[in-house]
Amino acid sequence: MRAASTTSAEGEFAASTAAPAWNGKQRLTLGAARGMTPALIRALGRTWRWDLPAGVPEGAFSTPPRPAIYVFWHRCILPIAWFARDRGFGVLVSQHFDGELIAQVAERLGYKLFRGSSTRGGQ
Repeated sequence: MRAASTTSAEGEFAASTAAPAWNGKQRLTLGAARGMTPALIRALGRTWRWDLPAGVPEGAFSTPPRPAIYVFWHRCILPIAWFARDRGFGVLVSQHFDGELIAQVAERLGYKLFRGSSTRGGQ
């Protein structure tokens, strides 16, 4: 289902107003992910010790973050989700179901969400 379009008065990057129609199993999965995954990441994160690699710019993880685009390997999603939580970082997330799972968790960890999808209107 495609999100509702926005008018030009709302701006080029305005948020869409209609949520996708997820089926019952998907809604259950999203609810479980939203409730349990942030708690799991917070519990695991309390046990981790950090050693940032050489080359990380000074102030890269300041609050609020400096304007920049940060990239990392998928294997680093859990550690970076813990490390950069509640600092005002934004996350680009697809509008597909797997992106919705990530969005539910990221929002609970204090990230700003930017939704986009080339196959769902680029909203």
